[in-house]
Amino acid sequence: MSYYDPVKLQKEKEDQKKHFYQEKDFILGKFGKEIKERNKDLTVLSTTIKNLSDKHKQTQERYSQLLKSLDEVQQIQKEVKKSEKEVLRITEQLNTGYVENPEILQKKCQEEQDEVTMLENELMKKSLELKGVQELKVHVQTLEDALQERLSENKQINTKLNEANQELEDQCNHIQQTLNAKPKELTQEEKLEEKKKNIGQLPSCSGNVLYKTGERFGRIKWAPGFLQVFEGSLELMKQKDSEVINSLDLVKQSKTIRKDKKETKKEYCLEVRSCGESILFALENAPILNIWYKTLSQYPL
Repeated sequence: MSYYDPVKLQKEKEDQKKHFYQEKDFILGKFGKEIKERNKDLTVLSTTIKNLSDKHKQTQERYSQLLKSLDEVQQIQKEVKKSEKEVLRITEQLNTGYVENPEILQKKCQEEQDEVTMLENELMKKSLELKGVQELKVHVQTLEDALQERLSENKQINTKLNEANQELEDQCNHIQQTLNAKPKELTQEEKLEEKKKNIGQLPSCSGNVLYKTGERFGRIKWAPGFLQVFEGSLELMKQKDSEVINSLDLVKQSKTIRKDKKETKKEYCLEVRSCGESILFALENAPILNIWYKTLSQYPL
């Protein structure tokens, strides 16, 4: 079958679509679940923030009322001082024996004393309320700090969600563009030249398949060039995966293929087959090359 067979191209197109939708479902399933959990957390966080805001508002109202009570306490203190002065004046008159009207004065003194006692009790009550105001003020500040912290967490979560959504959208757009990309129409001369280039090139990474028998001897002209490309790919990626370095050493050790006229076809095939098996072993032990390996495996013989 020709390399440019329309039926083959259509089948590859359908396979790519199937792979795209599988990949898309996987990505949407992964990020969709995370987004759903984040939205749930945001709902709980929003409810908590609303409750804190309501409680903060009530606390502020109570704080305002207690401040008014503080003004009343100060006014009561002034009245107490005034009454104490009056009591001292009357007491001084009683001690000196100067009494204008003992009964009236005694009654007035008792009234003043009762008023002082009442004011002292009221003052003590207001003092306790004032202490509660100070404690409430500290509690209000704690609530405000917690509210700001929750708002900051909410902002960070929204930022991460936006980044995840953007990454998902970019991946879907890239896959969709790749799927919708139309193959370049080649001229007859370009097609002929492409066929010449593809003669003997690697259709698969399996040396056991390509060199199983000597009948495939005519298809091994790709081997030296393939090793060069494979070695170059490993050199570029050796910094990303330590296992690639070991794979590169295996390939260098197996790179003994030579086009020596003195060698027989059988010896040459065995040598190429050994190299192919070493390459397979290197691929199996280098996870970073799996995508590269699968890409080459898509093309038939």
